[in-house]
Amino acid sequence: RRAEHGAAGPDPDPGGAGKPRRRSARRRTMIARCLIRLSALGVLAYLALPLLVILGASFTATPYLAFPPQGWTLDWYRAMLAEPGYAAAFATSTVLALAATAAAVLLTVPAALALARHEFPGKAALSSVLMSPLVLPHI
Repeated sequence: RRAEHGAAGPDPDPGGAGKPRRRSARRRTMIARCLIRLSALGVLAYLALPLLVILGASFTATPYLAFPPQGWTLDWYRAMLAEPGYAAAFATSTVLALAATAAAVLLTVPAALALARHEFPGKAALSSVLMSPLVLPHI
Protein backbone atom coordinates (compact mmCIF):
# COMPACT_ATOMS: atom_id res chain seq x y z
CA ARG A 1 0.00 0.00 0.00
CA ARG A 2 2.82 2.35 0.78
CA ALA A 3 4.16 1.81 -2.76
CA GLU A 4 0.85 3.05 -4.18
CA HIS A 5 1.03 6.33 -2.26
CA GLY A 6 4.77 6.79 -2.55
CA ALA A 7 7.45 5.99 -0.02
CA ALA A 8 7.09 9.35 1.68
CA GLY A 9 3.34 9.16 2.04
CA PRO A 10 0.98 11.80 0.66
CA ASP A 11 2.37 14.90 -1.05
CA PRO A 12 3.30 17.39 1.71
CA ASP A 13 2.66 20.31 -0.68
CA PRO A 14 -0.54 19.49 -2.58
CA GLY A 15 -1.12 23.12 -3.62
CA GLY A 16 2.18 23.33 -5.52
CA ALA A 17 3.48 26.20 -3.40
CA GLY A 18 7.05 25.10 -4.19
CA LYS A 19 6.75 25.96 -7.87
CA PRO A 20 6.38 29.74 -7.44
CA ARG A 21 9.57 29.73 -5.39
CA ARG A 22 11.43 28.22 -8.32
CA ARG A 23 9.83 30.71 -10.66
CA SER A 24 10.69 33.63 -8.40
CA ALA A 25 14.30 32.44 -8.16
CA ARG A 26 14.45 32.20 -11.94
CA ARG A 27 12.84 35.62 -12.23
CA ARG A 28 15.38 37.11 -9.81
CA THR A 29 18.19 35.52 -11.79
CA MET A 30 16.76 36.87 -15.03
CA ILE A 31 16.36 40.35 -13.55
CA ALA A 32 19.93 40.25 -12.20
CA ARG A 33 21.25 39.25 -15.62
CA CYS A 34 19.30 42.06 -17.27
CA LEU A 35 20.65 44.57 -14.75
CA ILE A 36 24.21 43.37 -15.31
CA ARG A 37 23.77 43.66 -19.09
CA LEU A 38 22.27 47.13 -18.77
CA SER A 39 25.14 48.19 -16.51
CA ALA A 40 27.68 46.83 -18.99
CA LEU A 41 25.96 48.67 -21.84
CA GLY A 42 25.97 51.86 -19.77
CA VAL A 43 29.72 51.55 -19.13
CA LEU A 44 30.34 50.81 -22.80
CA ALA A 45 28.30 53.85 -23.84
CA TYR A 46 30.17 56.00 -21.30
CA LEU A 47 33.49 54.89 -22.79
CA ALA A 48 32.47 55.02 -26.46
CA LEU A 49 30.47 58.25 -26.52
CA PRO A 50 33.50 60.61 -26.37
CA LEU A 51 35.08 58.71 -29.25
CA LEU A 52 31.91 59.09 -31.29
CA VAL A 53 31.83 62.82 -30.57
CA ILE A 54 35.45 63.22 -31.67
CA LEU A 55 34.87 61.13 -34.78
CA GLY A 56 31.79 63.16 -35.66
CA ALA A 57 33.61 66.43 -35.02
CA SER A 58 36.47 65.34 -37.30
CA PHE A 59 34.17 65.67 -40.31
CA THR A 60 33.18 69.27 -39.56
CA ALA A 61 34.03 72.08 -41.96
CA THR A 62 34.74 74.57 -39.16
CA PRO A 63 38.34 75.09 -37.90
CA TYR A 64 37.25 74.48 -34.28
CA LEU A 65 35.68 71.58 -32.44
CA ALA A 66 31.97 71.63 -33.10
CA PHE A 67 29.44 68.94 -32.45
CA PRO A 68 27.18 68.26 -34.21
CA PRO A 69 29.37 68.91 -37.26
CA GLN A 70 28.50 72.02 -39.25
CA GLY A 71 28.99 70.89 -42.82
CA TRP A 72 30.68 67.67 -43.88
CA THR A 73 34.21 67.51 -45.25
CA LEU A 74 37.26 65.27 -45.35
CA ASP A 75 39.66 68.23 -45.39
CA TRP A 76 41.10 67.43 -41.95
CA TYR A 77 41.94 63.90 -43.03
CA ARG A 78 43.51 65.17 -46.26
CA ALA A 79 45.60 67.67 -44.26
CA MET A 80 46.72 64.94 -41.86
CA LEU A 81 47.72 62.53 -44.64
CA ALA A 82 49.51 65.31 -46.57
CA GLU A 83 51.70 66.11 -43.55
CA PRO A 84 54.93 64.07 -43.92
CA GLY A 85 55.35 63.64 -40.15
CA TYR A 86 51.95 61.98 -39.76
CA ALA A 87 52.46 59.71 -42.77
CA ALA A 88 55.87 58.58 -41.46
CA ALA A 89 54.48 58.00 -37.96
CA PHE A 90 51.57 56.00 -39.39
CA ALA A 91 53.97 53.87 -41.46
CA THR A 92 56.23 53.28 -38.46
CA SER A 93 53.28 52.33 -36.26
CA THR A 94 51.96 49.94 -38.89
CA VAL A 95 55.34 48.20 -39.29
CA LEU A 96 55.76 47.89 -35.51
CA ALA A 97 52.22 46.55 -35.10
CA LEU A 98 52.76 43.92 -37.79
CA ALA A 99 56.12 42.89 -36.30
CA ALA A 100 54.67 42.65 -32.79
CA THR A 101 51.73 40.60 -34.05
CA ALA A 102 54.00 38.20 -35.95
CA ALA A 103 56.31 37.79 -32.94
CA ALA A 104 53.36 37.19 -30.60
CA VAL A 105 51.84 34.56 -32.88
CA LEU A 106 55.17 32.81 -33.47
CA LEU A 107 55.88 32.63 -29.71
CA THR A 108 52.46 31.99 -28.22
CA VAL A 109 50.97 29.39 -30.57
CA PRO A 110 53.73 26.81 -29.93
CA ALA A 111 53.65 27.61 -26.20
CA ALA A 112 49.88 27.15 -26.08
CA LEU A 113 50.10 23.87 -27.99
CA ALA A 114 52.85 22.60 -25.68
CA LEU A 115 50.90 23.55 -22.56
CA ALA A 116 47.68 22.01 -23.84
CA ARG A 117 49.07 18.77 -25.27
CA HIS A 118 52.09 17.78 -23.16
CA GLU A 119 52.95 17.13 -19.52
CA PHE A 120 56.37 18.34 -18.38
CA PRO A 121 58.04 19.58 -15.20
CA GLY A 122 57.33 23.23 -14.56
CA LYS A 123 54.18 23.27 -16.69
CA ALA A 124 52.14 25.01 -13.98
CA ALA A 125 54.87 27.60 -13.37
CA LEU A 126 55.22 28.35 -17.09
CA SER A 127 51.46 28.63 -17.44
CA SER A 128 51.36 31.05 -14.51
CA VAL A 129 54.13 33.18 -15.98
CA LEU A 130 52.43 33.32 -19.38
CA MET A 131 49.05 34.18 -17.84
CA SER A 132 50.40 36.79 -15.40
CA PRO A 133 49.85 39.78 -17.73
CA LEU A 134 46.12 39.11 -17.50
CA VAL A 135 46.23 40.09 -13.82
CA LEU A 136 47.56 43.57 -14.53
CA PRO A 137 45.19 46.37 -15.60
CA HIS A 138 45.48 47.69 -19.13
CA ILE A 139 46.95 51.16 -19.46
